[in-house]
Amino acid sequence: MFILGCARSGSTLLLQTLAYSGMFAYPSNIISRFHADPYIGALIHRILLDLDPRHEILPEGSSQIGFDSILGRSKGPNAPHDFGYFWRGHFQFGHTQDQLLNMATVDRAKLRSDIAGLEHVFDRPVMMKAMQMNWHIGLLYEIFPDGLFLVTRRNIMQNAWSLLRARVTYTGSEDHWYSFRPPEYELIKGMPNWEQTIAQVWTTQKAIELGCTNLPEGSVLPVAYDDLCQRPGALLEELQERLGTNVVQQRELMEVKVSSIPSDLVDRATSMLAELDSGVPLDEVVGRRRSDK
Repeated sequence: MFILGCARSGSTLLLQTLAYSGMFAYPSNIISRFHADPYIGALIHRILLDLDPRHEILPEGSSQIGFDSILGRSKGPNAPHDFGYFWRGHFQFGHTQDQLLNMATVDRAKLRSDIAGLEHVFDRPVMMKAMQMNWHIGLLYEIFPDGLFLVTRRNIMQNAWSLLRARVTYTGSEDHWYSFRPPEYELIKGMPNWEQTIAQVWTTQKAIELGCTNLPEGSVLPVAYDDLCQRPGALLEELQERLGTNVVQQRELMEVKVSSIPSDLVDRATSMLAELDSGVPLDEVVGRRRSDK
């Protein structure tokens, strides 16, 4: 089971919610250190956590899974990891995320084997982030035809504002790009920073929609950020019904995080999104705003 979606759309909360449920195997912070061989990482994870009832190796409470994170990273040995190392180990991406430089040499059997190893060790379905593959959903489906693709989605302005704040946290400035570069990166990077993040979310969402178009019905499950916060049980029940796994525990409801965005930025985003959604070509939308910078 793979989590897709734009950065800052709620993918980490979804990852934590599913990990906490006890329904799935997933790459933990321990396993992430062995990303080149997840099977070995999973065995070490079990030795350190599952097979240490007296807490002789790690202190009591080490298996807890919380719901705090900083830019997608959670603390604790049992906390779920985004596993970006893993995807970058199997795929060589170019200047933009749609560029796959090693398409002809991807070891599909090794990729399937790595994920099967996690499933074997924990005897549960595997779920993990796969946002590096937002622009390669068809390929991911070819390799995992029985996969279920969870697509996180958040209000575009809230998502874009969170990306803008993430730039500051990660790079110290709003001027530096954060997260995956869409194929339109060179076009949109000349706009003001706020418009860049609006375009980043919009183009990423469109790419995911297009990538999911040819997947069989039932292979894609949309997950709205607001529903994930306030109705996590509904998602777990649907997954339980689909996969036949049992929910061990369910987290409490959470307040939807709604940031206060300056009114002038809201107006600018509203105008831009109206143009994009009405079919105005992206280069025209960008050109009008590039001249305003």
